[in-house]
Parts: sequence; structure tokens; C-alpha cells
Amino acid sequence: MFGQINTLVKQAMETFTCRKEFFQQNIEILKTLMDKITSNDVRLNPALLSHSIWEKPNKAPATYVDIYQDDVITLGIFVLKPGMILPLHDHPDMHGLIKVLFGKIRITSYSVNSENTAAFESKSSTRIPSYLKPYLVVEKTSEITADSSNNCCVLYPEFENLHEIESIGGPAAFMDILSPPYETTDENGEIRRCNYYKVLSELAPNIFKLQKIDSPSDFWTDSAPFIGKLSI
Repeated sequence: MFGQINTLVKQAMETFTCRKEFFQQNIEILKTLMDKITSNDVRLNPALLSHSIWEKPNKAPATYVDIYQDDVITLGIFVLKPGMILPLHDHPDMHGLIKVLFGKIRITSYSVNSENTAAFESKSSTRIPSYLKPYLVVEKTSEITADSSNNCCVLYPEFENLHEIESIGGPAAFMDILSPPYETTDENGEIRRCNYYKVLSELAPNIFKLQKIDSPSDFWTDSAPFIGKLSI
């Protein structure tokens, strides 16, 4: 049972440490492995998915199960309560893979449009109050609904690097792999933080202006142990 998850972790480490010329080949292998992962492979605790757990006082709207982390990758599972929306957030210069393990989710993804951001700022900076900055101009690139029968979704440093995720019709659980992890240093020596955003306006069809915000007060996570086994 645990062979799949061990193979997945090892391939993720290989993918994100290999030489550049071998990256595309390795990420295709990783995607294929991720497509096959099931809730049984990770021994997802059924108690985390029960409706009764969400009725407990002060229960967090999301639970995180940490499977593996180092300075190259993080791999874990998010369990979302029914109707919960994981707020719009970014993944600075990161790759990510998402695979639904249980339930159904809607993923709304955006790509940063640097040229539009610069153009809009040059035209509008004198008229925008300072409290509305910093902001991004992004293109809405996809809105998909996925369940455990679907292949994994992939985000890239320059494409679909911002998204929000909503559980539909009940609780949902998905696994994600991120590389490099949050809280690591980028090539400019800055720490990768998870930034949250809200949509301010639609500037053109599928082009939106986003404002950076603090982590929403109605979103927080608790944790649950990983009950599978790794031999890394």
C-alpha cells in the first residue's frame, strides 16, 4: 500500500533537484505518479472527512496533514470543510501539483501579467490611493472542477501561479506538492511568503486587478498526523 507514496516522494525529490535538461522528463513522470495516487495510498483518515467533525466548536475550516518536507519539496494533504474556500493566494516562483483524493473541488487559477501590471501602474499611479497598493494585474486562465477521477493539476512559476480552491457538495481532500517550499530563499535572497489577495475589479475580459491583503480572519488550519509510512 505504501509503495506508491514512497515512490512519489522520491520522484518529486528527483524532479526538483535534477539538471535543467532533465526537468521536463522528470516532471512528466511525477505527474503520471501523482495521477494514480488515491486516498488509500496515503491512508487518509476517514474521521477527517466526517460531517460531525466540522460541527465541533472552534474547528478550523481546513486541516493539514504533513507527509514530507525538506528544503526542496513539501508534500501534504489539505482537508476542507463543506463549502470552504481556500483564499486566493500565490506561490512565488514555485511549481505545484494538486491531486484530489476525496470529494470535489473547484480551482480558479490566475497568471500574473507583468506587462499589464506595469502599464496599468504607469497610467494610474497618480489616481490610486496608497492603501490600494501593492496590487497585481492578472489573467484568469482557468476554472475547473475536479474529483478523484481527474488527473492532477499543475501550476508553474509563470503560469497559473495564483489560485483559490473551493470544496463543493461536502468535505474535500487534496494532496499537493510544492517546490521550492514556502519560507525558502529565492534567487534575490528574499523569503518566499504565501501572499493573499482579493479581486478589486475586472479591467478587461478575464483581466483582473488584485490587492494584497492579510490572511483572511475566517481562514486558518489545524493539523492531523500522517498515519501512513515513509521510507525515504
